[in-house]
Amino acid sequence: SNNNNNNNNNNTQVDKYLQQSVDDDFESSPYVMMMTETEENVRNVVVIQSFIRSMKAQENLEMRVQCLIQRKLIFKEIVDTEETYVSCLTTVVEDIYEPVWASQQTDDPLLDVSTFKNLFPEGHIKIIWTAHK
Repeated sequence: SNNNNNNNNNNTQVDKYLQQSVDDDFESSPYVMMMTETEENVRNVVVIQSFIRSMKAQENLEMRVQCLIQRKLIFKEIVDTEETYVSCLTTVVEDIYEPVWASQQTDDPLLDVSTFKNLFPEGHIKIIWTAHK
């Protein structure tokens, strides 16, 4: 029986091994021991690859989170800057432009016409203010 097992070709041994229906002599043969070690190595490689992929995925996620945080901060800065700009324009229009423009219609204007037109050419400040509010 042992001689028959030793004489089988490699394919038959692999088939028996894969079917888990081999006898004790076959299981202890160097070929099967090599297969077992190779399988263990393959399993170890797969585990290591899985770990590396997991670490890379974690790094990628952390990088994407950092990018999103930076985008949010940049967006907030743009919005804050625009709000400050509109607030300043509102102050200029409501507290300076409109009162000075209204005074132009009176006998005692706050500024002469040429100074007013130099400061506020063709009312552009009001156009800009309206576009940004």
